[in-house]
Amino acid sequence: MEIVRLRAHEVEKDSASWTISTEERRELYKTVAMALDKIDDSVGAYKIMLLFMNQLEKASDAEISEAAPQARRCIILAIKSKNAINFDELLALKAVKLLESKDAEVFKFLTLFTTTDAQDFKGQVSKFQSIMTKENLSMDDVITKKSYLQICSLSTQTTNYTYSDLSKLLNIAEDDIEEWAIEAIQNKIIDAKIDQLNSEIIIKSHKMREIKKKEWEAIQ
Repeated sequence: MEIVRLRAHEVEKDSASWTISTEERRELYKTVAMALDKIDDSVGAYKIMLLFMNQLEKASDAEISEAAPQARRCIILAIKSKNAINFDELLALKAVKLLESKDAEVFKFLTLFTTTDAQDFKGQVSKFQSIMTKENLSMDDVITKKSYLQICSLSTQTTNYTYSDLSKLLNIAEDDIEEWAIEAIQNKIIDAKIDQLNSEIIIKSHKMREIKKKEWEAIQ
C-alpha cells in the first residue's frame, strides 16, 4: 500500500509520456488526488489536486464552475498540508476565485490567512469554527499554519531574529519560540539554527523563498 501511495505522488512525472487528452489528464489528477485524500495523505492529495486545478485554467467556464467541490477541497487540503505555503497561488486560480460567490465562507477562510497578521488571525479565526469542526481542523492546526505563512512572508535579507521579535511577529509566547522553531525546521518550513546563548533564531531561508527560486529557475 505504501508503494502505491508513493507512486501516486509521482503521477505527473509517470504520466508525462502517456498519450492522453487534456480532459483525461484532468480526470486522472482528480481521481488520484481524491484517492490520496481518502487515506488522509493531505500533502500528496494537495499536490495532485493543485495539478488538477491548474489544468482547469484553460477549461471552459462551465467546466471550471463544475469543479467548485474540488476547489473547495483544494483549499482545505492546503490548510492541512504542512508544506503548502503559497496561498496566493491558490487565490489566483479561476475555480478558487469562483468560490467567492459559490462558497463564500470557505473563500473567506482562505483569505483570512493572507490578509491578516498573526494576532488578528487568532482574533478572527473562531468565526470559521463550523468549517474547522467539519474538516477536523483544530485551533492549534490553523494557528500553526498561519505562523508558517507569516514566517515565510519575511525578507531573507535579515537572518537573525530574537525570540522577542518572533514572539511578537507570530503571536506566540516567548517561552514557546524554541519549540515552534524546532517543529518548523522539521517540517522544512525554515532552514534555520537556534542560538540559545543569544536567544535568537537564525533563518537562512524559508519555504516561500525556495518556491520563488524554483519558479525563477524554471523561466531561465
